[in-house]
Amino acid sequence: MKTATILTAPLLVLATAAPALGLPARAPVEPVDLSVVPYAGTPQLDATAERAVRGETSTRRKLEAIVRLIFDRRHGLGFEYASHPTLTAVEAFERRRGNCLSLVNLFVALSRGAHIRTFFVEVEDFETFERRDGAVVRSTHVVGGFDLGAELRTVDFLPDRPKTYRRLRILSDREATAHYFNAVGAEALLGGEIARAEPLLRRALELDPELAEAWNNLGLTARRAGRREEAITHLERALAIEPEFVPALENLSGLYRIAGDGERAAAAAARALELKTRNPYYLLTRALDGLRAGRLDEAESLARRARRLDRGIPEVHLVLGRLALARGDDRAAEKSFARAQRLSAELPATYRDRLETKIDRLLASAL
Repeated sequence: MKTATILTAPLLVLATAAPALGLPARAPVEPVDLSVVPYAGTPQLDATAERAVRGETSTRRKLEAIVRLIFDRRHGLGFEYASHPTLTAVEAFERRRGNCLSLVNLFVALSRGAHIRTFFVEVEDFETFERRDGAVVRSTHVVGGFDLGAELRTVDFLPDRPKTYRRLRILSDREATAHYFNAVGAEALLGGEIARAEPLLRRALELDPELAEAWNNLGLTARRAGRREEAITHLERALAIEPEFVPALENLSGLYRIAGDGERAAAAAARALELKTRNPYYLLTRALDGLRAGRLDEAESLARRARRLDRGIPEVHLVLGRLALARGDDRAAEKSFARAQRLSAELPATYRDRLETKIDRLLASAL
């Protein structure tokens, strides 16, 4: 998931835009299973993977066969992307859809079933933001990884995103499992299921006590349960682990304000804003929000700030092209789109194809 952390609007993170009392807790719809191994295969998955790689001799070709198995609509699973829920490998195999972490769970299970060493990789400085049920959800990115000789390669399932990774970190299976429990805990919290969310998040922290996202989300759980002092303790623990963790800063700002500590509330909010505006993906998300709302000057200012931070991101130029189209400047739009295409030349074919389709659609709509 992508592993999810929720940003509050205006106060929360991992969760909802509502204040702590805004969403009542609901009873869990099913028991919480804390023994799940999310990337575990089954005899059926193993046999499916072995059939897919039969006849292939190189690791590269075997991995290509696994990816075809996952996505091919005629001869494979025809897997489709869905932002939530987060699923185990078995669930993803059965449902044939899921989010990024679900897909990586499935990829790891199938590839290991074919006797290929694969692992989970956490990608830093690659974030997406979306609105879900009134909350702004920030998702960090987890991809599948494998070694080809001395070369680390990744398998990325996030739609429509370039692979401009700043930092990569290989996760242990234990850490990957912690990400899974954090993700499903976050989803339970978004759904108002506090009683379900808390044991899931505590399981994540039992597996990885240094997972800042889970401390943040546990803090939100405590806040929603009315345990504000405990919530502050958990959020401060998240910041001790990751001092530049924006969701925890924003959540703490809200709690400090409720506690009457205006000085610390203002300082945390200012620091969060400073950090967010350094992130070109955040700025592009804000720019698209402005474009959809018809605030073209604001959107263009945000997109240009993103370009100053990183001119090498194809999406920067895609957004600038969309803005030019909205202003009726077809020539400037084509120039920006051409720049996006050039920058995507070394990215995977699937990304380039999606980019081409999106540009063609935008240009056609302007005719």
